[in-house]
Amino acid sequence: MSRVIYSLYIDIPEDDLDFFDKNIIKKDQTPTNINTKNQFKEHYSKIIDNKKRYADNIGVDFAVGCTYKHLNGGPGAPGFLYVHSDLIEIVSQPLSGWLGHSDPFAFETKYTPANNINKFICGTPSILSYKAVESALDIFDEISLEQVREKSIQLSELFIKLIQQECGDFGFELFSPIDAAHRGSQISYKHENAYPIMQSLISRGIIGDYREPNILRFGISPLYMRYEDVWSAIICLKNIMQSNEWDSSNFKIRNYVT
Repeated sequence: MSRVIYSLYIDIPEDDLDFFDKNIIKKDQTPTNINTKNQFKEHYSKIIDNKKRYADNIGVDFAVGCTYKHLNGGPGAPGFLYVHSDLIEIVSQPLSGWLGHSDPFAFETKYTPANNINKFICGTPSILSYKAVESALDIFDEISLEQVREKSIQLSELFIKLIQQECGDFGFELFSPIDAAHRGSQISYKHENAYPIMQSLISRGIIGDYREPNILRFGISPLYMRYEDVWSAIICLKNIMQSNEWDSSNFKIRNYVT
């Protein structure tokens, strides 16, 4: 039997928007009526609940999501899993863990998985990771997502403008959408020497990443990134290209993590 696997970060077809409470989420719009951590948590849980119901409605069987990006949890932050209710009893979990047991504190010698979503818990939750997610939300006590999004766009537009202005002769091709309304807080460029260029940038403290076949990715972090930081990064890139520093054999060695 074939199964449908989705990410919970799914686009909602315009015709289906009425399925959602439009005070919770709107198409192509970042929610802006969130000013406190508790409101943000409540808002996010409602989005997940709505997407769960939406997943049920369109027949999604399995879905996965993360907190490390959209909730600022960082590397190692917990993920989450959706399994259609019709499949809970018949799907097995190969990675058994004590909190996935039907009665974890009975400490029985035989493993009996829970008969609900808990069966997919592999082990003891990482408390430090959960605390990181919780702490990452504290910043929203002082700032709205509308402000975050606005600065993200301004930083991204500046980045693109400065690439054109300072590095326009070095063969970089914008890969991200030119329209900010269709772009997240990340800028990607194509270049035939993308990998060694990125490694050279990293060696100078400009941390981006590389994706096959020829993509340089730059994350825009509006909560703490300054316009000055964008300028410094572009000038660093310009110096690397002018000096051909990227052409060093040291920067062409493929690392496990790119």
